[in-house]
Amino acid sequence: MKIKIILSLCLFIIFLPIVVFAQTPFIYPAPDGIITSPFGDRVHPITGNTRFHAGIDIGYDYGTPIQSAADGIIRYYGPADGFGNAIVVWHPKLNMGTLYGDVGLIQGLHEGQEVYQGDVIGIISPVGDSTGGHLHFEVHLNDIDFHVNGAIVTDPLPLLEGTMPVEESFIGSDAHFFNFDWSKIADIALPVKDIIDKIATTSTEGIQNIKPYMLNLFMVVVLIDITLTFCIISISDNYVLNDAIKVLIKKLISYTFFYYLIQNWGNIVINTIKNFFVTVGSKIINVDPTVAGQNVTDPTQIIQKGLQLTAPFFNYISTFHSAFAIYTNLAAIIFVFILGIAIVILFFLMGIMIAKAFIEFYIISIFAIFDLIYGTLRQTKHMSFAGNSINSLISLGFNMAWYIVFASLISVQLTAFNFGDMMTTSNRGAVNLENAGVEAITIFMSAIKDKESTNDYFVYSDDGYGYGAYQINFENWNAWVAEANLPPDYSWTPHTNTMQPAWSPDRQDAVARFKMLQYYQQYGNWRAVAEAWHGGEGNIGSGDAYADDVFRRAGQVAPAPTFDVIKALEIFAYILIMTFVGGKVSKAIKNMFGSSGFRF
Repeated sequence: MKIKIILSLCLFIIFLPIVVFAQTPFIYPAPDGIITSPFGDRVHPITGNTRFHAGIDIGYDYGTPIQSAADGIIRYYGPADGFGNAIVVWHPKLNMGTLYGDVGLIQGLHEGQEVYQGDVIGIISPVGDSTGGHLHFEVHLNDIDFHVNGAIVTDPLPLLEGTMPVEESFIGSDAHFFNFDWSKIADIALPVKDIIDKIATTSTEGIQNIKPYMLNLFMVVVLIDITLTFCIISISDNYVLNDAIKVLIKKLISYTFFYYLIQNWGNIVINTIKNFFVTVGSKIINVDPTVAGQNVTDPTQIIQKGLQLTAPFFNYISTFHSAFAIYTNLAAIIFVFILGIAIVILFFLMGIMIAKAFIEFYIISIFAIFDLIYGTLRQTKHMSFAGNSINSLISLGFNMAWYIVFASLISVQLTAFNFGDMMTTSNRGAVNLENAGVEAITIFMSAIKDKESTNDYFVYSDDGYGYGAYQINFENWNAWVAEANLPPDYSWTPHTNTMQPAWSPDRQDAVARFKMLQYYQQYGNWRAVAEAWHGGEGNIGSGDAYADDVFRRAGQVAPAPTFDVIKALEIFAYILIMTFVGGKVSKAIKNMFGSSGFRF
């Protein structure tokens, strides 16, 4: 037994490094973050629906540089739905890929460019459908074309080196997943949907439960009416048998129809009227009736729209991190916060109004069956409460149709507002090369490319001196390729009568990276590297403007948020007016169609 234990321990110790290495091929894209949303299925806090989160969300401060998790090649670098921007890197040695979403892009990086573990490839920025500074990080098991096919994803956490605290919260996660502690507000909407479902179910069950009693009551009313009718006819001086038979047949036909209505009250009367007015509303706004019906049966959707709408408000507030920044911007923070909360409250009121229309219809449908029975009896149908069951249901049907149109009008108008620019950005220096380390190599390369050629890999000069994105001359190219032990791309001769394009972009990046890192190791700072790149090693310490321009370009990578107060006030005014109009129109419809009218 002891031998087995010893052997097991030995095997564990021997294979432990292999297991650890196999499980942690990636570094965290940036340190000091908090995992705000995990990988896998999650319950939507508003609708209660289960949704799959294909990665993890890591909360970071705006302006935090994002590093490549491993060596690889950029497969995609640009805008992406839901992310604002996305970066996809394929790691051939690992046969895996990584996606970095909700990030700002760096000038000069491109698809096909080679990056190394730790290289800065993006910046945490207020872009995409997000609720605060964060990175959406995925690990792919297949090499995807981001424009065409999807990815096979896996949980990134076991593959990341080290640990990071987990704190699921609203600030710092994807808004389109709504996985946040702020759901204490959103959870208020959950009982609304539950109440509607329970009332609809209870009303249906209630009608089935009271139906036998209503049918018995109806038969009693019918017998009373027929008995009284024949008693009156029999004592009449103008009694005629044929007339009595006609009256009897007429009443039997009428009562048979009403009996059928009561017997099928739920299926024929309630559902027919409801579906008719839902269809009317859907035709007005030209949408599918099923979708239109959901607008009144699930008012949490409009509340969810309000929460999505206010995400930029809280994004803006979350950009102030220090006590000094909060103090100096306190008035703006309070104003934006109050405005955001006010809009959320108005959306809750809209949701309640829509829910009320649906609830009223089902509750009245139960009482209408009593009304129908007394409305059939000649002696009671002129009473104030009798004979208005159809009026009530039609009135509430029109009311539902109005709220279908109402919800769709709001949705269309809010889409037209274009909330993407609610919080706009301006440039500021988030990456200062004066004190940046070797991890800023990719940013430095991008700044040099922008300075030398505006990122054109195929530019060349008439004198044959500088070629390509980095404007490397042929003599330096030969020497640097040899130092880096890289073969040349193809045969070429400097400055012939026929101009030839520069070397391939991948080879240009590789040679430039090699030489820039060599300079950095030699001089220890990026200013000296810029000066050496511009004028050779003899230019070190010259203090020329070239390095200043490169540093300025390197700083133009992270956006500083500003808030569009005018647009926010326009949205608030629109929501306030629509809330007022919605209630007034609903009241007018019920007054117009709900009064005495249809009689039996």
